[in-house]
Parts: sequence; C-alpha cells; structure tokens
Amino acid sequence: MNHNELVGWKVLRRIMQDMSVVFLRDKGDHKRVQLRTEITKDIANQYASSVIEVHSEGKSPLARMFSLIYLGDWVSFYLAILNGIDPTPVKVIDYLKNELAKV
Repeated sequence: MNHNELVGWKVLRRIMQDMSVVFLRDKGDHKRVQLRTEITKDIANQYASSVIEVHSEGKSPLARMFSLIYLGDWVSFYLAILNGIDPTPVKVIDYLKNELAKV
C-alpha cells in the first residue's frame, strides 16, 4: 500500500466500498513510514470495505522482504484464477525475454 492511491479514492468511492485495502508491513519500517502507514490506514477505513495488514515473517530483513513478495505473488495468482484469467502469459515479460535472447 502506498499513500499515492488516496488521490483517486474520492472519485471512486462507490468502487472502493467493494474493495479491501492491503498494507504490507515490516517491523523494520522506518518510524516515519510507520506513522504515514497508520495515517493512511485511517483514511482507507473511510473508503474501503475493509483494511487488512499483512506483516512480514522471517529473522532477517531479506527473509521478511521475500515473505511479502512470495505472498503477493500467490495472492495475485489466486485472484487471477478466481476471476477466470490465465495468469501465466505476461506480454511485457515475454517481450523482455525475447529481446534478451537476441543478444
């Protein structure tokens, strides 16, 4: 979750009422980031149907970072499947791989 999304929420109020907002949190976040997240979370509660916090897991910063990346990838995959979308073809990634293969 990033605070920049707040700009469109007022315009999309109806849509936001059917959405959940997810904050990815880490115990190593800078105090200023933690404060911004808390304030943004309060604002999100005014627009979204629910606000969810997901906390990283692991002992090292790298392990905690990958725990959130891994979770995000699986959630993205699962949501695509639930919505009848094949998540495997990603045109921009295919393009990148094709261009790199030329070198």
